[in-house]
Amino acid sequence: MSGTLVEVRYANARIAAVPADEWDAAEVILIDTHIWVWWVWDATRLRENQRQAIANHENDEIGVSVMSCWEVAKLAQYGQIELPGSV
Repeated sequence: MSGTLVEVRYANARIAAVPADEWDAAEVILIDTHIWVWWVWDATRLRENQRQAIANHENDEIGVSVMSCWEVAKLAQYGQIELPGSV
């Protein structure tokens, strides 16, 4: 271990520190709620570079946070989106 840490931040808050020799940012793309919703239900709303970035990593790992799952459930609860199944 090199002793150097990589800060992982979300909404300007530090949520983790990972040893630099264990960090591989290219392994996972964490997509935000609206990008996830658009990607699944209406990919035409994504810009070409966004679609390409997701397509380039579809065989790797694409992450969606637990909060995004909660947000989608709330959107469905309030009738703002319709899901193909129950929540």
